[in-house]
Amino acid sequence: WLNADVKKLTFNEKDKFKIPHMGWNDLVVNRNSYFFKKNQKYRFYFVHSYHVICNDQDNLTTYTNYGLKITSSFEKKNIFGLQFHPEKSHSFGKELMKKYISI
Repeated sequence: WLNADVKKLTFNEKDKFKIPHMGWNDLVVNRNSYFFKKNQKYRFYFVHSYHVICNDQDNLTTYTNYGLKITSSFEKKNIFGLQFHPEKSHSFGKELMKKYISI
């Protein structure tokens, strides 16, 4: 359904990035979509040890920088994926869930 791979997060010991990736991070909008617009700021709460690598960049809607470029959301037709937790993301999560419910 989606040309992508799932990989465990790994960093060099000298890198100061902890696994699991836990906490608030900004999203960088890769392309406009129903959920995300390039001219807006988004901040969500993450808790994860794995990440999706979109092999087709057209599916990548947002990413987050955490030692590497981590896919934070993807969309392909009626398939939507999120790496973060909207239910823990206060007003940003609330707005995203409203949009999702309205589909």
